Parts: sequence; C-alpha cells; structure tokens
Amino acid sequence: MFYGLPPALGGMKLGTVRLNPCIKVFTGRDLFGKPQSEERYPDILLTSVSKSGARRDVAFDYDSVSVHEGDAKLLDDRRRANAIATVDSIVHYSITTSDLEDFDYLVLMGERARRVLKLAARPTLRVSRESEEGRMQLARFRFRQDDLWKRFVFKGPGY
Repeated sequence: MFYGLPPALGGMKLGTVRLNPCIKVFTGRDLFGKPQSEERYPDILLTSVSKSGARRDVAFDYDSVSVHEGDAKLLDDRRRANAIATVDSIVHYSITTSDLEDFDYLVLMGERARRVLKLAARPTLRVSRESEEGRMQLARFRFRQDDLWKRFVFKGPGY
C-alpha cells in the first residue's frame, strides 16, 4: 500500500503493485538439455511499463530471519529469494521487520525501486522544490507518508 498509493494519500505511486505473484524461474536442465523451471512467489512485485512498452519489475521479500522460525523454513526462503534474484528482468530486494520499522529506510528503498522502474520523482510539483511553496508542499507530502506508515506499516503508539 505504501509503495502503490498516490502521493495525495501518502503513497509513493511506484507502478502496479501485486502481492505474491507467480514468477517462473530457471531450475536447471533435464537429461536431454531441456530447460526446467518452477514457480516462485515474491511477497511484493512492483511493475512499470514505459511508453515504448518496456517492462521493469522490482520484487520485495521479507527476510526469513526476521519473519520465520526454524532452519527448514529459513533455508526454503533463502533458496526462493536466490531463485527470484536470477530472473534477468527483476531487481530483487530483501527487507526485514526492522527495515519496516525505519520510516526513512522504507522511503529510501522506495526511491531505489523508483530508479529501477524509471519512474518520475513524486510528488510532482508545479513550483520549484527549492522555493518556499515547494518546500511546504514536500513537507505536507512527507507528513502524509509518515501518517500512512504509522497507521498501516509501523502501527506505532496512538494508531
């Protein structure tokens, strides 16, 4: 939600957001040299399509160390993440619970995803970002982001 909503609602508007989409990944070759694949499911997939039709994807997975318990689940999740990381058209990030609790880092990861997706900076302003009006608009945007994060991601005291 934080990465998908428009700036007016406190989001970053990073293209289409899908939860747990199916991605085919290469798993090797059979005895006859035929490529084999299997399905993997990143936690979040952000997709943008340029005017020329070029598609760019960024996948996010929750780091299993912070989410799951048990060596078997940890191993499965690490292998899943490594498989997704091999898909040429996808940039893959792993985030932890402590990352989600750090507002500035969550915004930074969104800005990194924005660069990979080749999307324009948000929010768009009709005035210079350095002008007093621009700084006020950016401060209001940052407040909406912080409020959205506190209500739905961090769920801090009083929310």
